[in-house]
Amino acid sequence: MACLFSNNSKINIKIISFTIKEKVTYYNIEVQVGDICWSLCHRYSDFAELNDKLVKDHSLSKDLLPPKKVIGNLDPTFLAKRKTDLEAYIQNVVSFLEKSMPKCLIEFLHLVKYDINILLQDFALFCFQEGDKYLSMGNQTHSFNPLQELYVMN
Repeated sequence: MACLFSNNSKINIKIISFTIKEKVTYYNIEVQVGDICWSLCHRYSDFAELNDKLVKDHSLSKDLLPPKKVIGNLDPTFLAKRKTDLEAYIQNVVSFLEKSMPKCLIEFLHLVKYDINILLQDFALFCFQEGDKYLSMGNQTHSFNPLQELYVMN
């Protein structure tokens, strides 16, 4: 399990490649926290949506995100530059917001699946919101999903 907030673990993010499927570009992102590494994919529109939330709620400069391009956006030279620019963008965002780590950034980077503290925070919130319902069930049991069970056993 990753643990971003212990031992001053740093988060490293690289966009390792891009893939075009049905005229849509997906950026293949590698996230590393300590010794734990995982991969995820996002489209430019996902970056734009993240940027909009961060600008609105966390005073991020709207000019950090590379601009959208409508014509010629599948050109290999353009995509290589955009890959580099998006990598610089996400690294700057994480550096700027590393201490506060907003929920939208946590979700974007899939930290909720890999970081033990974030996962436990979500599980504690679930127990707080749903606990009375399950306690009132008496002798009935509740099944957790495999991910919850795995982390509870850790």
